[in-house]
Amino acid sequence: MNYSKLLTNSLLIVSSLGLTTVAAFAELAPVSNTYQYEDTSNNNNSNDTQQSLSVDQRLNQLQQQAANQKRLNIPAQIQQLQQQVQDLTGKVQVQAHELAELQQKVHSDQMNSDSAAAKSIPKSIQVTVPTANSQNVLSDQDAYESAYKMILQKNFQAALIGMQNYLKQYPDGSLVSNAHYWLGEIYLIQNNERMAVSEFETVISQYPKSDKVSDAMLKLGFVYYDNGQLNKSKIQLTQVVKQYPNTTVAKLAQSRLRDIAQHINASQLNQTPS
Repeated sequence: MNYSKLLTNSLLIVSSLGLTTVAAFAELAPVSNTYQYEDTSNNNNSNDTQQSLSVDQRLNQLQQQAANQKRLNIPAQIQQLQQQVQDLTGKVQVQAHELAELQQKVHSDQMNSDSAAAKSIPKSIQVTVPTANSQNVLSDQDAYESAYKMILQKNFQAALIGMQNYLKQYPDGSLVSNAHYWLGEIYLIQNNERMAVSEFETVISQYPKSDKVSDAMLKLGFVYYDNGQLNKSKIQLTQVVKQYPNTTVAKLAQSRLRDIAQHINASQLNQTPS
């Protein structure tokens, strides 16, 4: 058996595995090109088999080491991916917290704005509201505040009736735009999006100078988004950012615009042919 040829082939195999170590094979066969053979043919066959098994065993061992080295890298990759997921989760949680704070600030601002507006109305403006037993005289301010208190108490059906009555009693009142806005909010709570959109559009189109226009525009953008009308939502919220820069409603609009961009990008990726 030609041991020099066997040794050369073995070294080529080891080199292809990326484990170049000539010394590992030095002990497997003599370096000499000339080998002495014993006279007994049985001894020759026995020596050939022993040498062949030794080489095969060593090659198997080197292959196993290479496979183990590859497997050792997998846990490190998994740990790296897990760390990336944790980082992304942390960022999402921070953004969600910031969004919740902004929404709470908007809600507080709306409440303060409505309270201040109601207090600024002169009480001399009055209306008679008939009841079963008597007549209650309510001013413009009192009629609005009565309905508004129902919102604060989360008695939305009573608030709905109160705001509708206010609009009937004071069609030209100074808080008409506010009443339309809160009707839109109540309709949203009651899952009546069609009526909500109608009320928000009324605020925007009929009372362009009202403080509630920015809030109505924002809520319209949110309704479009929830209904999957991403392009309409994008147009509406972009308008909010342009008309009311550096405001709380603009920040909320920008946050939702980022969500829209992610949805659009994901949709485009899914439509890309593989």
